[in-house]
Amino acid sequence: MATVWRDRVMAEDRAQMKRVVMVVANGIEGDSRVQKSARSLAEQGLEVHLLGVTTGNRTEEYQHGDVHVLRLPIPKLPPPKRWADHAKHMRYPLAYHSWAEVTLAERRKRLGWIDVEALRYGRRMRVRRTRGVRTGPTSALAAQARGKLERSWLDLRTRQTAAALKFGRVPHPLISRLELWTRRTLTGARSWRAIDHVNRRFELALRGAILRLEPDVIHAHDIRPLGIAARVKIHLEREGKPVKIVYDAHEYIPGCDNFPPDQLAALSDYEREHIGFADEVVTVSPAIAEMLEREYDLERRPTVVLNAANRSCGDQDDADLEFPDVRAACGLDSETPLAVYCGGANPERNLEVIIEALTDLPEVHMAFIVNSLTSPYMKSLIELGDESGLADRLHLMTYVPYEVLPRFMSTADVGIHPMRTGILNHEVALPNKYFEYMHARLPLVVSDLPAMAAEIAELGHGEVFDPSEPASLAAALRKVISDKQAYQSAYRNPAVLDDRSWERQVERYCELYERLGCRPRHGAAVRLAQVEQRHAVDVARGIRGTIDCPDDVPLLAVYGELENEDALGTAVAALEKLPTGRLMTIHSIDGAEYPGLDERIRPVTRDGDPRELLAAADVGIVGTSVPEGQVPPAVYRFVQARTPVVVARSEAVERLFSHYRVGELYTADDPGSLAMAVEKALAGSYELAAAAADFRLGSATPWPPTGHREVRLGMGTANFAGQLSSFARALCQARPEVGVEIVTEGDARGYPADVRVDRATMFTESHQLEQVQRVASYTHLLIDAFRPAFGRLNGHDFGADLPMLRNMGMTTALLSHGSEVRRPREHLERHEWSAFRHAPDDLFQKLVTITGHNGEVARESGCPIYVTTPDLLDDLPEAVWAPLVVDVDFWQCSSPVMERAVPVVLHAPSRRWTKGTQEAMPVLSDLHERGVIEFRMLENVPHSRMREHIAAADIVIDQIGIGSYGTLGCEAMAAGRPVIAYIGETSAERYGPELPIVNATPPTLAEALFSLLEDRDRAREIGRASTRYARVVHDGRLTAAVLGRFLDGER
Repeated sequence: MATVWRDRVMAEDRAQMKRVVMVVANGIEGDSRVQKSARSLAEQGLEVHLLGVTTGNRTEEYQHGDVHVLRLPIPKLPPPKRWADHAKHMRYPLAYHSWAEVTLAERRKRLGWIDVEALRYGRRMRVRRTRGVRTGPTSALAAQARGKLERSWLDLRTRQTAAALKFGRVPHPLISRLELWTRRTLTGARSWRAIDHVNRRFELALRGAILRLEPDVIHAHDIRPLGIAARVKIHLEREGKPVKIVYDAHEYIPGCDNFPPDQLAALSDYEREHIGFADEVVTVSPAIAEMLEREYDLERRPTVVLNAANRSCGDQDDADLEFPDVRAACGLDSETPLAVYCGGANPERNLEVIIEALTDLPEVHMAFIVNSLTSPYMKSLIELGDESGLADRLHLMTYVPYEVLPRFMSTADVGIHPMRTGILNHEVALPNKYFEYMHARLPLVVSDLPAMAAEIAELGHGEVFDPSEPASLAAALRKVISDKQAYQSAYRNPAVLDDRSWERQVERYCELYERLGCRPRHGAAVRLAQVEQRHAVDVARGIRGTIDCPDDVPLLAVYGELENEDALGTAVAALEKLPTGRLMTIHSIDGAEYPGLDERIRPVTRDGDPRELLAAADVGIVGTSVPEGQVPPAVYRFVQARTPVVVARSEAVERLFSHYRVGELYTADDPGSLAMAVEKALAGSYELAAAAADFRLGSATPWPPTGHREVRLGMGTANFAGQLSSFARALCQARPEVGVEIVTEGDARGYPADVRVDRATMFTESHQLEQVQRVASYTHLLIDAFRPAFGRLNGHDFGADLPMLRNMGMTTALLSHGSEVRRPREHLERHEWSAFRHAPDDLFQKLVTITGHNGEVARESGCPIYVTTPDLLDDLPEAVWAPLVVDVDFWQCSSPVMERAVPVVLHAPSRRWTKGTQEAMPVLSDLHERGVIEFRMLENVPHSRMREHIAAADIVIDQIGIGSYGTLGCEAMAAGRPVIAYIGETSAERYGPELPIVNATPPTLAEALFSLLEDRDRAREIGRASTRYARVVHDGRLTAAVLGRFLDGER
C-alpha cells in the first residue's frame, strides 16, 4: 500500500511540474547558493533552467545535474552621460573621447610624415619620370607644413585628452553628490537609469533567453536580475502568460556601505522600483528579512533561507582532489594546531589580521582556501607572512568544490572569519563559511559582528574577537584550541546542524514554491532523510567496532522501556534461535546474565540522542509497552535512524505499517515469531526514508503537517516552554493519522512552530482573515493558554471566538499551563509558602481578574479542558491532567551524579517570584560561601544550552512556591538528576507515591539539600528513579492517551 500511495503522489507531482528560470548576474560556478538552490529545486521535480553570464564572446550551455545551464555573453554598452562628463567636455572641448582615438590619430600622423618624406626626396631617386605625378619641391613643402600643423593640433588635443580623462576618473565629490540628489529628487527610484548602465548590459544579455523559455517562475538571484525579471513579467503578462517572481536577496543593499555612493544609490533605487513586482521575497538571514520588510513596507516578511552547507558531503573521489583533507594538504600531523579560512580574498575580509595574530601563536599553522592565489591582495598577504617569518606556517590553496568542502576542512582545529565591522550588510549576514565551518564540526572564531556573535552566544560553539586587534584574535584562538571538544559539544545536539543544513533550507524553498502554485515533489524531505542516513553510516562503522561486531555479522538493537524484563527476555530467547548475530541492548537491565549468550550480548550506555547507536544496527527490536491504540515512540527512533524495526503486533502498529513499509511484526512474548520477523527484516527492503520524511523526523518540527491527514489538529498560540511542540510530536507519533499545525505569537522563545506571527500582525485584518481560513482547514483545535484563535478579530478574549468556532463545527479544547487559571487569592489560602506572596501588586490584581474570568468562560464553554500540572485541578476541577512532555531520550545523559567533593546545585528561574527564588537564594548562597555546594544560577540562558548545564549539575532546584514542578523539573528528572521542588498535598496524591521529587518549602530547603548531600547513594538512586518516572509520565505516551479522547470526540 505504501508503494501505491507513493506512486500516486509522484504522478500528481509530474502533472503539476512547473518551469523555473533562475537568473544570476555572475558566472554561476563560484556561487554555491545559486548552484545548490537550482539543483535542489530540480530534485523536487521542477524544470529548472539556470541563466548566468560569461566574459567570453560565445554562449555556453551544459547540464548541472538535472539543471539546464546557459551562460550568455555580456554586450558592450557605453555608460550614461554624467554631469562630470558634460563638465569635462565643456572644460576640455578638444579632447578625444579615449586614448584609443589618440592612438589612431598618432597612426594617421605617422602615415602623413611618411608621405612628406616620399614627396620631398622621392623625386631624386626616381628611375624614370611618370606622366601626371607631381613630385616637385612645392608639393613637398606644402605637405611638410601641413604635417607640422597637424602635429601641433594632435599634441594640443592629446594634452586635453589626458587632462579630461584624469578629470573624469576622479570627479569632484560635490558634483557627484549634487547630481545624485538632483536625479533622485526629480526621478525618484527611476534615477538608476542615468547612473548605472551595468543593469542594462545584463538585461540585453539575459532578457531574450528568459522570454524564449516562457517561465512559470523567474527566480532572481541577488539584486541585478530583479529588474530584468520585473520587465519580462510585464511583457509576458501583456501577452497573456502569467509569471511569478521570486526575489532572492543575497545582500541588504541599503546597508552595503562599502559600495561607491553612486552605485549604492543606483542599486537601492533599482531595488525600490522593482521589489514590488516580486510575489515572494527570500533572503539569507532573519535580520535582513526584518530590515527588508521595514525598508520596503512589504506585506509579508521575507522567507529566510540560510546560506547553509550540505549536511552530507560529496565523494572526494568525484571531486578529483589531490589531498583528502586540509591537514593532509598542509602536510601536518594530527597534533599540530591548524586553523582554516575559506572564502574570498580581498581587503574587506581583513585576512591580514590573521597573519598578525599568528606571530603570537608560534605553534599554530594557518590554511587559506581562497578564490585566487595570484591576486594583488593575496600577494600582499604572502609578503606580509614572509616579513613576519611565517612562510613555513602559511598554507595556501584554491577553492574546493562546495559539495566536499566541510569534509575537507573537518581535520582542522578551528575555522576563522575575520570580516571587518562597520558595514551594515556584513553585520546582519550569516555567510556561507560560517555554516561550512559548522558542518565541518569546527569551533569558530569570528569577528564581533552582531548576527554571528548572537549565534555564538546561543550555541557556545566558538568565540568572538575584535577584528581590529590581532591580540584579540590570538587570545580567542588560544582559548578555542586549548579546549576544542568543549566548543564542539554544541554539535552533539542533532538539531543544531539539522536546522542549519541546506537540506532543511530546501524545505523553506518548497513551502514558498507551493504558495506560488508550483508544488515541488515530496522528495525534499526524502532527500534529507537519505542524507542523514549517509552521515549515520559513517558513524555506524565506528560503533560496531567498539562492540566487536564485524560488518558481516548481523547486529540487532533492543531499544525501549526495558525495565519490563519480559521484553528483553523475549529478544534474548529469539537470539538463541538465530545462528549468528550480536544483540546490542540499550536501557539494559543491570546485572542480567544469559548463560551461553553473554559473548553475543552487548549492553551499551549512551548520552543523549540514541540515533547513531540505532543506525549502527541492522535490525531494531522495540521493547516498549504503550497504551492501547498507540505506536511505541521507539519505532520512530529506528525509522529516523533508517534501521528496519521489528515491533510486537497491535492495531495501531498494523495501521502504521499498512501505510509505511518500515519493518516487520511479531507476536508479543513469542521468541519464535520474533526470530522469524528478524530474519525477514534482515533480508527485506524498506521505505524508511519516505516515512522519516513524512513525519519530518529529525527536523525542528518532528510532526507531520495537517495536509490531507484524517485528523488535522491546530494548536496555538503561546507554546510556553515548547509544550505545544512536544505535544505535537507525542500525539502524531502515537497516532499516525494525526497531522498538526502550530501557530505562535512572536518568536515563542525560539521553540519550534509551523507558523510564527508578529504580535503587531495579530491586529491586522489580513492576518485575521488568513487565520480564519487556516482554522477552517482543521478538524480539531487546541486553544493554548486561553489565547484568541483568530488573532484579535473578536477582541482579546478567547471566549468571544467560541461562538464562531461552534458555527464552523470545530471540535475545540482548552489547554492551560498555570497563570491563566491559577487564582492568586485561593492559592495563598491553600499554600502557606505560596509564590504569590512575592507577586507585584499590580500583577496580583491583574491575575485575580484574568483567572476569574478565564475560569468562568472555560466552565461555560462546554469544551474539554486540559491542564499540564495537577495543582491546577484545584482551580479547575472540571479539567483533566495532561502531563508535561519532554524528549526523555534527548535529556538523558550518562554523566555521574553526586561524585564531586562539592556537588553542583542548579537553579534556573524563568521568573524569580514564581519559582521562589527570593527565598531560596539566601540558603543556597550561604551553602555556596561555606563551600558545601557550588551554586549555579541560570537566567536568560537559551533553551538549546540547558542540556549541558543540567548534565553538569548534581542537584536541580525547581519551583518551591507553586505546589507542582515545571518543565525544568521534567528535564532534570529525564537527565537522572535529583530534583527539589514544593509539591502540595493535592498534587502529591495525583502524582502518586512513585514521584521521586524531594519535597521542600522555603524553610525546609536546607534540610532537603542536606538529606541528599549526606546520603549520596540515596541521591543517586533518586536520580535513577527520576529517569524511570520521567519516561513513564513525561515522555508523551500518557499525554497522547489523554488527548486522544479529545481527538476521538470524547470528553
